[in-house]
Amino acid sequence: MADVETAKLLIKIGGIISLIVGVLGGLVLLITIIGIILAIPAFILAWWIYKRSNEVVELVEMGEYKEAKNKLIIPMVLSLLFFSTVSGILMLVGLILLPSEPSTHSKLEKS
Repeated sequence: MADVETAKLLIKIGGIISLIVGVLGGLVLLITIIGIILAIPAFILAWWIYKRSNEVVELVEMGEYKEAKNKLIIPMVLSLLFFSTVSGILMLVGLILLPSEPSTHSKLEKS
């Protein structure tokens, strides 16, 4: 289960980096008049990506890997496009490390 723990860590770090870069980018945009209009959506998008990555980590802890993968695809792509390539790649690697379905050991623990 080391891959799952690593995946959770990478997803958390990717969400935090996305939040930091989004907020810093939004603050830089606040310098210009037109940037004020663009800064608010940047703040909201960065916060949404961060919250969604936390939701995904909770799903992984519950063993729902398939749903976690589905929930993280859109935030990962948005992070790749708008904020930080590093955060998007970290989330992508975290998605790749997640197993397709829970192992039989974790299924037995739930029973």
